[in-house]
Amino acid sequence: MTVTLCKTAHCFCSDEIRIGSYRNFFDSVNLISGAEDAASNFGRGYFHLSADLLKPTTNAMRKQVEQCDGLQGIIFHRAYGGGTGTGFACALLSAITEEYFKTPCVDLGIMPSLTMACGPVEPYNAMLSCQIPIEDVSLAMMMDNKALMNVCGKKLATFRPTFTNFNRIVAQTLSGLTASFRFNGLSNMNISDLRTNLVPYPEAHFALTAFAPFAIQESLDRWAPSTSHLTDEVFSPANQLISHSGEQPIYLSCCLFYRGKAGVREVNASLERLRRSGDLPLVDWCPTGFKVSSPNGSLIGGL
Repeated sequence: MTVTLCKTAHCFCSDEIRIGSYRNFFDSVNLISGAEDAASNFGRGYFHLSADLLKPTTNAMRKQVEQCDGLQGIIFHRAYGGGTGTGFACALLSAITEEYFKTPCVDLGIMPSLTMACGPVEPYNAMLSCQIPIEDVSLAMMMDNKALMNVCGKKLATFRPTFTNFNRIVAQTLSGLTASFRFNGLSNMNISDLRTNLVPYPEAHFALTAFAPFAIQESLDRWAPSTSHLTDEVFSPANQLISHSGEQPIYLSCCLFYRGKAGVREVNASLERLRRSGDLPLVDWCPTGFKVSSPNGSLIGGL
């Protein structure tokens, strides 16, 4: 069972969910909002909002946890640019990890970008909020708006994207990440397995996120991606959802989530071909650092 708890500082965002087209996907009891927002200020969110909203949020989360037969983990989804996603979220993360210190906590964060910024203080908010993921979370899966914009322009032919386009990409990535937790398959994994196989050292828990395939709607009817093609695409820099320097990254470990009719033999053959070709640089002390999951669903690859 998957439980969703939505927290926003201002009631306008939660009211849009309550009366919008997605209202049937959420329980109104789990939509928590306040009377004012954090004004895109880390300090206001961390000190002012947490004093009023931290206790109601943790109480609502505690009620949901008590209804679970076995809590696998907590996935924390937030933005690193605003005051609520940085200030209040850091205070909430600290409270959650202190209360559920044995439960794996995954932080799925969206970094701001200079090309699509809502305010001039977003870089400061992002910098101040990076300390909590370093200390408190088990795994941080990072994305940023600049990489999402590049994906929209180069892969989806959307040259003036909006945050709605970004949210759909993030939602598809999160759906692929959690498909192994929600559906049956040949080789599923839970959040503890993900953390164990993806994090070689406690300090090295910031993961690069990628997704494949990206295709425009008109080409879906005449294009069927193969397992080998998906494996190549997900390691391509154009499919990575966080921007970095132009140098080729060296991977410490990899977790691949395949959805659909991806046979074990096809997946192993694709990974063996990549390993022998040398196109996938792995560290010398972990040359076979792959963890593969293949739940049932449409054929989608994720990293």
